[in-house]
Amino acid sequence: KAVTPYSKENCCEATCTEFTCPAGYAKKTDATLPYTKDNCCQATCAVYTCPSTYTAKANASAVAPASEANCCQETCPAFTCPSGYEKRMNATLPYTKENCCQATCTAFTCPSGYEKKMNASLPYTQDNCCQATCAVFTCPSGYAKKAKAVTPYSKENCCEATCTEFTCPAGYAKKTDATLPYTKDNCCQATCAVYTCPSTY
Repeated sequence: KAVTPYSKENCCEATCTEFTCPAGYAKKTDATLPYTKDNCCQATCAVYTCPSTYTAKANASAVAPASEANCCQETCPAFTCPSGYEKRMNATLPYTKENCCQATCTAFTCPSGYEKKMNASLPYTQDNCCQATCAVFTCPSGYAKKAKAVTPYSKENCCEATCTEFTCPAGYAKKTDATLPYTKDNCCQATCAVYTCPSTY
């Protein structure tokens, strides 16, 4: 509504084209009357404060309108790791499962011949999460795989000495066709040194 006297000041008002937005604000593209900061300008990410568990997106300071979605990205404290994963101690941008979470041994798949350790430690790797079973244990020379092995997986639990390793007592000699289990009876045979001849011999 215009008043007299009739002049630019009394008859006209500036449009948003003429409005200068303050620092941290950008011109709206669909401005409406009356022509004020609220109608002509919108906040950019430069003046937006992200929530405590979010951080400002890189190179987004001039983005408008300012909002959590446009200006912020979730940080690892706010990231929910899926089952079988846990939060990393030191997370990096961008905030994703790969950057924020690390697989626990629950999620770790041990390769063939290995089984899960009962008590795994960080970092979650094959060495920390898995232990070799006797299936992949290589027995040293002179030893053979036991038919039934127990944990922990070691030479003692997975292997047993063959007759090659068996020391026969005095008066006994090594058999050439020894069988399991590896004992004196299976590996050794008496020599004449310990044989008692009959009375008429």
